[in-house]
Amino acid sequence: VSAQRVEADYLIQTGQASAAIQILDPTVTQIVEWAKNSTELESGYWNIENEFLNIFELYADLMIDHGRNQETVVMLDQLKTINDAALYQNDMVRSSLLNEQELTVYQQITGQLDRLRKQMLSAPPDKKEEIQGQIDRLSAKKRVLVGKITRLADRKPISVRAVQQQINGRELIWHITELNGKYYIAEISRNEVQFRMIDLTEKVRQLFDSAIREMATGNTDLKKFYRIAELLQVEQIPSYIKKLYVIPDSYLYQLPLDVLPVTRPAHAYSYGDPTYLIEKLETQYMTSLNEFVMDTPNDKTHALDFAGYGISNFDEQSQRNLMPLPHASKEVIKVASTLNNLSHRNTYINRESTEQAFKQSAPQARMVHLATHSKVSERDPLYSTIYMSGSEVTEEHAVSGRIFAYELFELNLSNDLIMLNSCESGSGDYLQGAGVMGISRALRYAGARSLVLNLWSVNDAMASDFAVQFYQSLNQGKSKSASLRAAKLHFLKQKNANPHYWGPYMMLGENQPIVHPFRTANLMVAGFFTLCIIALMAVGITRNGKSRHASAER
Repeated sequence: VSAQRVEADYLIQTGQASAAIQILDPTVTQIVEWAKNSTELESGYWNIENEFLNIFELYADLMIDHGRNQETVVMLDQLKTINDAALYQNDMVRSSLLNEQELTVYQQITGQLDRLRKQMLSAPPDKKEEIQGQIDRLSAKKRVLVGKITRLADRKPISVRAVQQQINGRELIWHITELNGKYYIAEISRNEVQFRMIDLTEKVRQLFDSAIREMATGNTDLKKFYRIAELLQVEQIPSYIKKLYVIPDSYLYQLPLDVLPVTRPAHAYSYGDPTYLIEKLETQYMTSLNEFVMDTPNDKTHALDFAGYGISNFDEQSQRNLMPLPHASKEVIKVASTLNNLSHRNTYINRESTEQAFKQSAPQARMVHLATHSKVSERDPLYSTIYMSGSEVTEEHAVSGRIFAYELFELNLSNDLIMLNSCESGSGDYLQGAGVMGISRALRYAGARSLVLNLWSVNDAMASDFAVQFYQSLNQGKSKSASLRAAKLHFLKQKNANPHYWGPYMMLGENQPIVHPFRTANLMVAGFFTLCIIALMAVGITRNGKSRHASAER
């Protein structure tokens, strides 16, 4: 790779750009293929050499300089999503791509890894290294099988033109990639692709870091947010644009664009003063361009329309440090009653909300809602945790009342929507080529078509109220992103304008409405009109019959 970069750089300097592109094109493809086949799909880790990033940067700059913007977007999208969990497996894919013996081995390894990982949590220090060695050896065996799945199930990159055909003239896409200290922002409209770059200097990074940190603690500084809005040129989005699709990267996975002021705030903390981006247009987040062709109705048949899990008290010894959530159980009950246009709704409250109940019922539900605590593990994203109600601890099951991210990878969810209304459910370490590590990646890998997650902790009562507002709009037949926007605007105008309270929620993935309240009404109306037409026809036939009969009598 180093040699090819040097040769390409020489060709560029000597005015042979086309020859340089011919060298760089297969090199980039080679790096992407190598990365896909040599990484841990679950964790997403791959060895990002500086030379790899240098090649991508050289190629991107060269292509943009020569007006090949569409091809540049496709290349950057591949870099962003080398291990995009959304594109991979569920039980059906696995069964179709592995033979019976391979499936048996896969399941055995998965079970062994589950036991070892739970042993690791409670093992004494002198045993941890031995257990980790066993985990590493089993993971290597599993990686061989997973590699077969990902190679065969892999998708070819979608063309930008195909994406443009999916949007209308009032919609805009921001495809954002961080590469070697720069943001490459591709603005994709119905008819063109334009690039601009932003240098992520140390000063700019400090601005992002401090703004995100302060907002997460409730001390939102609007002046910093307005500086970020100016940096990203948010105010230059044309007024006729009504929807913005965002394919984010790095900081912008932690900072929803919704919260950015598009007018200058009078003071740093005058939250009701400026106009926010969410007031101007609707936003929808995606992880890659491929999701534009995945935005189709789910063909899976679900036994449940809604499954809700809510825990207010955490009584297990391992959960004593978790704060009670008085509104969580009420939230689930209220959400279920709000969705009165759906028929089959199950709720699992407090003691009923166990990990066993979740694993059995969640794959059967179109919508899943969790109101509980969660924690993203910075040490190992696979140990990121959703807290459930505890069950009896056995020697085989050493950890009670927790679902770990690595367990979620093995569930065949295929839900239309999962909302995890918990602390920092959407946060985690960002890894180039894999996205955000932790719970969100695991849920996407397991097959969830769209997620609503919160990026920082919010007051229990506020979080509960927000969820109810969101589902009220869903119940009216609005799309997921429109429902999320409606809930944010409600909070902004009626509750608390501080973005800390309404800003953390981000929706990722497919955006089809889940509820169709007017379908039944339309059928009833159509049926009524049909009956009326039949009745009128019958009256007409009767009258015509009488007329003919009278004529015959005369």
